[in-house]
Amino acid sequence: MSLQGFEILVIDDDKDFIKLTRLILESTGARTYSAESIALGIAALQKKLPHLILLDLNLPDASGLDFMEIRKKLETLKSIPIMIMSSKNDRQTVLKSLKLGAIDFLTKPITRFTLVNKVERILKSYKNQPLSHTFEKPIETQITIPSTLIKMGEKDVMVECAAKLTGDTRIELKARVFETLGIEKAICKINSNPSHLIMDNLFTSTISFFGLSSATLKKIQETLSQWK
Repeated sequence: MSLQGFEILVIDDDKDFIKLTRLILESTGARTYSAESIALGIAALQKKLPHLILLDLNLPDASGLDFMEIRKKLETLKSIPIMIMSSKNDRQTVLKSLKLGAIDFLTKPITRFTLVNKVERILKSYKNQPLSHTFEKPIETQITIPSTLIKMGEKDVMVECAAKLTGDTRIELKARVFETLGIEKAICKINSNPSHLIMDNLFTSTISFFGLSSATLKKIQETLSQWK
């Protein structure tokens, strides 16, 4: 079976593995694209839907299993088969992946024969199912991403994390510095400047506060002046 005409999304944070996987699949006629985190994968899916998703479990911003949980809640994604590709292949992980809806599980390192054989079998089973190519509305989901607060100002903060944040991202920041100010969490939004890639899978983003009371903002200003 040729994979001509099929589109496959690879979500994995290993650039070498992505390159190898795409090379193998494209040699059989498939069109491929990739994302290196759950957040970037969701962004890619909002632009176009593939016929198959190849998903790693260990990603910088969340687990592949978290993505499977998100998929269960989205009708548009339920029709797209997902095959897990991971070096973590203990019985509990495999069973949980399948329980959450994965169609198959491929253990890394992969071979060309096994990858192509499994992908062909999956797509042969799903090729007659209709596939919508756009979302009627944006995907709304919540992901917890560990971040490092590297700079704080009176109206914004700069953070370092493994996700590229976009202008329409609603952000809740939790940090010890906010707790000292009596703020359990700060509701923020990404400012007009895009996230900057500083190294592989690591971005800096400037995030603006909004919705904070004038008293809280004044408290932030007073705290910053004490730090100077």
